[in-house]
Amino acid sequence: MMSDRSFSLNWDFLGIKRQISGKIQDLRSIKIVDFKTLKKTPFQTQLCLTHGTSSHKFGFGLLRNEQEWLAQEINDFLGTWGSRHQSQYGDIDV
Repeated sequence: MMSDRSFSLNWDFLGIKRQISGKIQDLRSIKIVDFKTLKKTPFQTQLCLTHGTSSHKFGFGLLRNEQEWLAQEINDFLGTWGSRHQSQYGDIDV
């Protein structure tokens, strides 16, 4: 979920629930990254959202084209948000 000033990520995986929230001004970028699994498939991909000095990984159950679409949508949002709020918050990397 994203609003004009804050965001939150909520997920439930095998009964483990997690929520991360913060200010949009602290979001830096989102990209698709590889990770090794225990299965015989060499690599899987997931999204990595940089938030200040932290990074949050999610979306590992999505298809690659779904991850690409979601990353593009979030990066477009961050670019638009940064353009609208640059004078208020200073430079925002996207």
